[in-house]
Amino acid sequence: MGNSTRKSIKNYTTTVPVTRTVSEIMEILAQHGAVEISTKWRHHRITSLSFCWSGSIFELPSRLEKVHLVLQAGYVRGEVSLAQSSLDHAECVAWRNLKDWVDAQFALIDSHTAQVPELFLSFMIIPGSERTVFMEIEARGVKMLAESNAC
Repeated sequence: MGNSTRKSIKNYTTTVPVTRTVSEIMEILAQHGAVEISTKWRHHRITSLSFCWSGSIFELPSRLEKVHLVLQAGYVRGEVSLAQSSLDHAECVAWRNLKDWVDAQFALIDSHTAQVPELFLSFMIIPGSERTVFMEIEARGVKMLAESNAC
């Protein structure tokens, strides 16, 4: 990454509460035509946002546990404080990063250089299941996509 001065992952210093960030993501989605926007909760935490766009359902997970592990490793290396490595703070960081990603995707869509299905396909729920396209690829391997297009 060159001469970056950042000590850890993007947004590791955020002070924005999860509820505010999730609201901002929901607003971005609604402004771009998403409907039926909802949240999933587990252990008193929002774990994902779902929305319907043009007849397809998409689910955006926070992946809090993975962010927490990265911040804990940053604490061990002395890159982040103890407070910044907490589960509560990791939740804020995870959602802030997802909000930045969603915002960036819609910047491409707004400039007509990409479309929602192109950018959000891995998060699309496969009809008749509760699994995303990415979950299916992860379980079956990328080869499932290349079976008819081998090189």
